[in-house]
Amino acid sequence: MHPNHFQPWQVERLANEQYYNLNTIIDLGGAGSGKSVGKAKEAAIGTYHARNWQVFRQDAVTLRGSCYNEVVDGLNEMGLVDDFHLMVSGNPMQIINKVTGYGIYFYGLKNPEKAFSQRPKKGVWTDQWFEEPPEMTFESVLKAKTRLRGKYKGQAGIHKRQHFTFNPISKYHWLRTKLIPHFEIADKFFCDGKMLIQHSTHRDNYFLEDQDHENYEDYKNFSPYMHDVFCRGLWGVVGDRAFSNIKAVRITDAAINRMEKHLHGLDWGYNPDPFHFSSSSVVGGDLYTFREIRDVGQHVEQIYPRLSFIGNQHVSCDTNRPEHINKLNQFGLKAVGAHKPNGVRADFVQWTNGRTWYIDPERCPKLFDEATTYTYAKNKDGNSIPGEFVDGNDHGIDSVMYGIRRVMRNHIPSHMMKSYRSFGIYARNG
Repeated sequence: MHPNHFQPWQVERLANEQYYNLNTIIDLGGAGSGKSVGKAKEAAIGTYHARNWQVFRQDAVTLRGSCYNEVVDGLNEMGLVDDFHLMVSGNPMQIINKVTGYGIYFYGLKNPEKAFSQRPKKGVWTDQWFEEPPEMTFESVLKAKTRLRGKYKGQAGIHKRQHFTFNPISKYHWLRTKLIPHFEIADKFFCDGKMLIQHSTHRDNYFLEDQDHENYEDYKNFSPYMHDVFCRGLWGVVGDRAFSNIKAVRITDAAINRMEKHLHGLDWGYNPDPFHFSSSSVVGGDLYTFREIRDVGQHVEQIYPRLSFIGNQHVSCDTNRPEHINKLNQFGLKAVGAHKPNGVRADFVQWTNGRTWYIDPERCPKLFDEATTYTYAKNKDGNSIPGEFVDGNDHGIDSVMYGIRRVMRNHIPSHMMKSYRSFGIYARNG
């Protein structure tokens, strides 16, 4: 190890043998703390010790200007670059240790099947580094973990690990609600023998100068959100969430059966994007979503049998695939194209925020994750852009939007204005 090239808090962990027996290492906090730079150097040094790294970002095109360059810069700084083959034109990009044959491989999670189907040139995967995982889905990270398997005689006794480096952009994100719900940023550090969590900010970066620190602190003069998240490393809590009135509820079968009208929506997808079917109802002016069917790699001939239970009820579909809508009708479903004028998503968000959106997270876990982490797009100053949203993880949201378009256009029919209290719908505690 080259201790002069790491932060003091990074040196301490790398010198501890127990660090190499952890399952999960999470570095979160503000910008400029050195967490990603240190991780890049750690990956490079790991190749001398029989470790193969997969490095993930959501979009592969961002890897060269970030993680790849950080590893190369680290090798140059430590005087080790001559020990490595640098293959920036490879597919994927690769940095291979000439001495040991182990290496670092860079993948975008927009094409997960490619990343998950490949093997390193020598041995098996031992480490996965997720840079900026707020861009990723919880599902893709879980799938990636299944690639940390197998054994190789030259890697005997090596523990396999996942690493995360990120800014805590939203307290509603799955990174907080699912991965580290027990961790409080004020504690700064946590380790239970399986997971290590380290919080850091620019103030923890030994290599920054006074002017660098002043630049980060200047965020407070322009954007409270940017100052909290990127300077202080706090979970984002300002109005960046698109949906403001979501509530988790348990919706019983009896309640579903008593709802007068089920509103079904379908967003098309194949691979890597999933198709997503949802069922909702409007009761007492509020929106209830109680069913989802979601899968990848499904042709319309495979989707139809999974939707046949709706009988003669309509399903409103994404109009981008009219041939699929025609096929569903040929199979006997009443499939129609959803009306999609300009600004339809902004209309849906506004309409939904004018009432409470009750979602059953046990019946609709993917939708619940999407809706509670769906955010407005931001400008260069970190401020939300009205009517524009972060695109990508929104298939469930779109399916609900398609399903209720007719209700949104016609407002709420009087026969649907019934109190939800008679429907057996129960709010979750907390």
